[in-house]
Amino acid sequence: MGEIWPSAAYQFEFPKFEKNEFHVNYTSKLMISKFAPVYYLQHHFTIENVDPERATPVLDGFSTQSYSMPQQKLDAKLNQILKEMEYNALTYQEMNEVICDLDIKTEPLFGPQITVELALFHDLLELCPE
Repeated sequence: MGEIWPSAAYQFEFPKFEKNEFHVNYTSKLMISKFAPVYYLQHHFTIENVDPERATPVLDGFSTQSYSMPQQKLDAKLNQILKEMEYNALTYQEMNEVICDLDIKTEPLFGPQITVELALFHDLLELCPE
């Protein structure tokens, strides 16, 4: 994201693991707010769905808990560094908490319910250039 964006976001991709028909991809995403000393680290997995009666080609999910040892090592290192810099980690629940009675003059692109994530990590008022 650009220098004036309200947060910095980083995507970490790990080597694909394959064993017989099992294929899994792991990624992690780190978002650091420029408004407050907070960050959010989320881990993802994607598995190819080989079920002959599958409804979707992949099974996927995300969590603040890691799914693989490389993700766990990254998680531990990033949390250590950011805590030393006096940043606080936000949980999934905190990121999705709605901020009540927030008075925004224009109708935000994201809708009337503003979450902590929208307020601290996104261009809520659409002021940043594309």
